[in-house]
Amino acid sequence: MTKAWKASVVKLRLLRVWFDMPHAVFFTAVTYLDLFLSRIKLQEKYFDCLALACFHWALLKNGYNINVTQLVKISQVECSVRDVLRMANIVKEKLNLRINEDDENDRIATCGDFLTIFLEVLEYVSTNWTFRLHSSKILETEKLMTRLEVLMTNTYCVCFRASALALVLLKLELEKFLPQAVSSTYYGGELLQFLGIIHELQIICGISNMDLVNCSNNASNILWEYDNQSRIKQAQNAARDKGNRYRSGGSTPSRRKTKKIPREKSMYLKFITK
Repeated sequence: MTKAWKASVVKLRLLRVWFDMPHAVFFTAVTYLDLFLSRIKLQEKYFDCLALACFHWALLKNGYNINVTQLVKISQVECSVRDVLRMANIVKEKLNLRINEDDENDRIATCGDFLTIFLEVLEYVSTNWTFRLHSSKILETEKLMTRLEVLMTNTYCVCFRASALALVLLKLELEKFLPQAVSSTYYGGELLQFLGIIHELQIICGISNMDLVNCSNNASNILWEYDNQSRIKQAQNAARDKGNRYRSGGSTPSRRKTKKIPREKSMYLKFITK
């Protein structure tokens, strides 16, 4: 079941990237998927169909609408449009979903929601701090959302609460700047105050120290591997570009400018052509 779940969640992320949807669509779809599986025991052969049904509802919940036929065609799943629509009705019934954007009480909190709330808390508290000048480098929302997606597609993080996963991500990002803050007592003190706020949020969310430590260890290993793969990819690209310049006699031949395909979307192209 773990492999089937991971494959379905990775496919949800690839669909989110392919259709250039906001991160909230992915977070909502995964939340629906996990909630449904926690209530209904489903055979693995239906996971792809369930994932598309959850993605369909996540789109509608966030104010988007993509034809189900297009979703089935792009994802290349072994189910029909009718199967996905039938599964979508089952998801709607079991999770009691209603597409009502004005009703905030009908919204299910996701990892992305918790991360957004935590960022707003830190931003509000730091309004009178000099350290706020550096907050844009430490807490880049887009970067954090992408890294949260990476964590959510890993099976080692599936057992942790949404609030714990979002809080751990913030904690790890802040701790990366501790070595730099040592040289400045003032900024170092304010960074420690940030970490103190993280601890207070932990208490408010009811996250135990054991859960926080376990989640931190797993998330740290996953993000280290992700960053290492990114560095290797960049080094390979740099080496290839250098080799091309060398073979061309030190000058880069003129070529027509083309739109660069994002890394995640190019991975999806390889995925669907296998």
